[in-house]
Amino acid sequence: MMARKILLGLTLFSLILAGCTPAAAEESQPALEQTPPLTVYATRTESAPLVQESQPTPTPLPSPTPTPRTHTVAKGEDLGGIAFLYGTTVPALLAANPEVDPYLMSVGTVLIIPNADEDEALAASLAATPVPVDVLPPDCWPMQDGGMWCFALVRNPLDTAVESVSVLISMAASDENEAVSWKTAPLLNVIPAGAALPAGTYFSPPVPDRPGVSAQLVAALPAAELDDRYLPVQLDVESIEITDDGSAARVQGSLRLEQDEASDVVVWVALTAKNSAGQVIGWRRWQGRLTLGGGETAAFVAEVYAVGGKKIASVETLAEARP
Repeated sequence: MMARKILLGLTLFSLILAGCTPAAAEESQPALEQTPPLTVYATRTESAPLVQESQPTPTPLPSPTPTPRTHTVAKGEDLGGIAFLYGTTVPALLAANPEVDPYLMSVGTVLIIPNADEDEALAASLAATPVPVDVLPPDCWPMQDGGMWCFALVRNPLDTAVESVSVLISMAASDENEAVSWKTAPLLNVIPAGAALPAGTYFSPPVPDRPGVSAQLVAALPAAELDDRYLPVQLDVESIEITDDGSAARVQGSLRLEQDEASDVVVWVALTAKNSAGQVIGWRRWQGRLTLGGGETAAFVAEVYAVGGKKIASVETLAEARP
């Protein structure tokens, strides 16, 4: 009995203790504080600047300029012949070489040959003053090497002289060949009133069997006042000897200046060879530095040859003198 009472007491005590524990625990626990809501702020973080790879800036290359052509003067050469050789004009050569005295040009002088653009600009400037000279259709002669010589006679119908004449001689294209054009000039700088001089060029082989060749005036200037650039020279032809086969002619004569005082001058004599039909078949220029004036005269002897096996029937001459 006693044990049952003790057990019952312990059970009651446990129930009482169990009922009191939650309250005590509840009193001993601190009150929980509610955590405030989290506010998100967008803050700007300074970042290092982006490093952009710099693209290389293209450095403009210098504009291509044509390599200037040069010519070294050889013995017996003059500006007119050099201009003819390169298909340009004497004024164009003088403009490209202003420091060169054409009358005191020595062997070994290096000349700058103007390029095509400069020639075209010169032609345009000269063409601004049109001079009505006549350019006849070219006379063309095939050569044994397959090339061809062509001469276009330039006639001055005016009452005054003309100078700086240039002519474009063109050969039309064929099935095998391209069109070719050459700019050329007469053998003298000045064509007197009523006179005529040929302009000629050589077309390298091969050329068409029946080539179409034409000539047109590029430039000409009136020369009513020649100032002191040219001197009045008188040419007296004493004899013209033509070989039996007509391939060459020898011209002899004398030159004199119509002035009282003697002076050193450069004289050009143009020789134009023609056949019996009056066609130009050859040309040549004689040059000499002479002392003329004051009654002084000088003799000259020059030869001219026919091209393409043609026969010379007559030779015409013109002279030009410069101080």
